Amino acid sequence: MIGSYKSDERAKQTDERLIARKDLLEALEQGRSRLGLRLKLSHAQRDELVADASGDKLDAVLCLLQAAWGAQREGWGLPARIDPLEGWIVSA
Repeated sequence: MIGSYKSDERAKQTDERLIARKDLLEALEQGRSRLGLRLKLSHAQRDELVADASGDKLDAVLCLLQAAWGAQREGWGLPARIDPLEGWIVSA
């Protein structure tokens, strides 16, 4: 299991979180997630995602993968019966 990979607080931007970002990206690139998708990155893209200690860029990549997963499913991966006034996270 991968631990916390981000923090907005400079003091909490630790080596452990840097390693967690690297581990998370490695898993995504190898297709080792429950979404069954593989992330393809250039070296520069990987370096930029790892360097972003706030995790904002990596969060955007995770949203991209969730959207791709949902696009492959009936009803965009949402349950058949949902409350239209509630927000939903695809793949949750």
